[in-house]
Amino acid sequence: MTAINLTVFCRGTPSRAATSSQVVCVGVSTSRIASLAAGRVSAGATASAAATLIQLADFHGEIGDTAGVANMITKAEEAVANLDEMRKVVETVNKHLATDAERVARVADNLAKREANQAKYVEIQNAGLEAQQSPCLTDQPLGDAFIGSLRLQYNDPGIDSTYWHQVGFPFATGDAIQLATKRNVCSAAVSAYNAKTGASVTSVFVALIGDTGYVVMSPPTESGKVTVLYWFDKNWVFRQAMAG
Repeated sequence: MTAINLTVFCRGTPSRAATSSQVVCVGVSTSRIASLAAGRVSAGATASAAATLIQLADFHGEIGDTAGVANMITKAEEAVANLDEMRKVVETVNKHLATDAERVARVADNLAKREANQAKYVEIQNAGLEAQQSPCLTDQPLGDAFIGSLRLQYNDPGIDSTYWHQVGFPFATGDAIQLATKRNVCSAAVSAYNAKTGASVTSVFVALIGDTGYVVMSPPTESGKVTVLYWFDKNWVFRQAMAG
């Protein structure tokens, strides 16, 4: 077997020229050192993925090559593509370059920024998912038509508003009648509607009748026709149902 001339770095000992068959370093196999030493220059020059560069940095650290660690980890910092890779960069720096205060502080700051950005991204993503799964129906033009028809009904001079107030019936007029968009209101509406009708819907159109109660629209039929409107007081006690 032909000996391979290497320059080997061992923890706690000076570097020295040797052959792969002569060198043993604590905690690192001779074959691993030979493989790394023979290929680290070309690998470091061609590797672009942060994960690969971090692995190379760790290899250099295992044989005490601080300069090699610094070289690989600098490239890794530039190649980082996600939060997990940034965390591994910080871990490697703390493991092999803990005395490099400027680098330790820099990668820690970069990690903090990435974590903050990730938190914002998750918040935005969750908000989007919640909107997609919201129990509040707000589709137009049906939502506007629903509110418009209720405002016309409440403006009907034949409605006895005094009596409605006396019996606790939801009553309001004009702009006080609004389409509900808050999740907790619509969730309560879904529960009240399902309890009253025996249905199992997951979303509904809900009108706020001022602060006195709600009107829940039954889901439109396939033809788009609204079948029934359900009145509930502010405590979700059912009052009456009327054809829409």
